[in-house]
Amino acid sequence: MTEENVQYDPRSVLESLYAQYTKDSIVDESTQFPSIPTGKYRIQVDKREVYPTGDLRENPIKNLVGRQFASLSAPVAKDGKKHGRFFFKVSWEERRTDKGGLDKPAQAWGQLMDALACRGKSAGHTLEAVMQYPIDVSVNEQYIDEKGAWHTISTDEQRKQAREDGRNIVNVLQRIAKATE
Repeated sequence: MTEENVQYDPRSVLESLYAQYTKDSIVDESTQFPSIPTGKYRIQVDKREVYPTGDLRENPIKNLVGRQFASLSAPVAKDGKKHGRFFFKVSWEERRTDKGGLDKPAQAWGQLMDALACRGKSAGHTLEAVMQYPIDVSVNEQYIDEKGAWHTISTDEQRKQAREDGRNIVNVLQRIAKATE
């Protein structure tokens, strides 16, 4: 009897699958958002979404609620190797931290304007320019531990260990600069 002649009863096959379980590690690994290694990258933003109201439903990130902002993303490659996609948020509305410095979205916006030579130009002009010209970004790959402390990953071994420990690894924008040769 060949395999082509074998008749399967779909109900019995399905019933047998109720005894088979998938390891949590497979689900965890398959649903973890990929991150890019800590480093400096030249990127060309190719996706831009503008959120004019800062509505909580648009983005649940606390420091973006109630303010206008843009979500930008770009593919990332280095030395001919694709690393994934980098997402970051910027806001042209000034907000300050408890210590008095610009918060991250406003700081990123100011750096973006400087990198694109957009000082004195409108937010609209800057958001058009970011789609036309490359920028350099410095990115850290990080995770937060049980005590709330952030840790930067700088080696493949640290990344492997963090994944084995089930850490949620994210990319954090450190700096935006003019693309230099």
